[in-house]
Amino acid sequence: MRCGEASRRRMIAGYLRVVIAGLALMQPISGLAGDETSADVAFSTPAETPDLRSADWVSQGIRHQDSRPDADLAVALDQQQYAMLTPLIQEFAREHNLKIAVTLGTCGISAGMLSKKQIDVGGFCCPPGSSDRLPELQFHTIGISSIALLTHPDNFTETVTLTEARRLFSGITADWSTLEPIRAEGPVVPVGRLHCKLRPGHWRLLLPDDDRFSPWLLEVGSIQDMIVQAGSSPESIGYETVFMANTFKGDRGIKMLAISGYRPDDLSALAAGRYPLYRTYNLTTWKGAASNPKAEELVVYLTQTIDEYAKEYSIVSAKRLRANKWKFVDDELIGAPR
Repeated sequence: MRCGEASRRRMIAGYLRVVIAGLALMQPISGLAGDETSADVAFSTPAETPDLRSADWVSQGIRHQDSRPDADLAVALDQQQYAMLTPLIQEFAREHNLKIAVTLGTCGISAGMLSKKQIDVGGFCCPPGSSDRLPELQFHTIGISSIALLTHPDNFTETVTLTEARRLFSGITADWSTLEPIRAEGPVVPVGRLHCKLRPGHWRLLLPDDDRFSPWLLEVGSIQDMIVQAGSSPESIGYETVFMANTFKGDRGIKMLAISGYRPDDLSALAAGRYPLYRTYNLTTWKGAASNPKAEELVVYLTQTIDEYAKEYSIVSAKRLRANKWKFVDDELIGAPR
């Protein structure tokens, strides 16, 4: 009796997969055609209406938190930039005899501390959303990093197209064996970390909205969990930057898939706009009452120095992006090369 019940449940699950995949096929991924990426999910622009604030707020200077009242500069960085930039910030502080307090956070923490005018510099691993564009706040892009598609080393897939990747994560492709030619076997287990839903870029370059991801998506909350889960079985597939994947892969190892033959660790392909998935790293400075010349010097130093660590951090600097005709407004990246 129990065997019959288990068989019935497997049959129902199979039917559900077919039905959901069929519905997904009838509803093309919004805003995307083939391997193209809609510009509105990739970047915002400084021309967008900023978050309105009172005249009193605009006239305020920076008030560092009570735990760091003696700091010359207060900086909050997302997890990715914290690992990359903190040693450089410490070096800058030593050279200029400054006390710089650095907070490990997220894009949301940076945004919150900027909104309260508690920090001189905020770090984001995404392009800013409209609510991040505070009056007199400027964004400076230091570079971009590939987002690698990750799986277990025993998965014998080597490369997928962007369209195939989208189908794997949306649930349209529910079994690896349906890829043609067949490159793996078993039910697809997509893993997602759907952070920064209010901001463009990052995972939105894969699928533009969180409701476009598979109903079987295994959602995780941290970068480390993403890499552990993506590499947990040959059926799993996730995504994260090359630098973070190499940092947290441990002894287990992790496999990074190419997209249309371009590997995520190929910085030349990323710089030329051929590799389609990436994070955009931004730092902020203030104009007006909250401005600090030392903060501006720090951001210039970081923007210029990061080029020396391109290979170590798998990052394409703003300098190299400009040389490859990516689009900027002042210091902020707003578009990929055509």
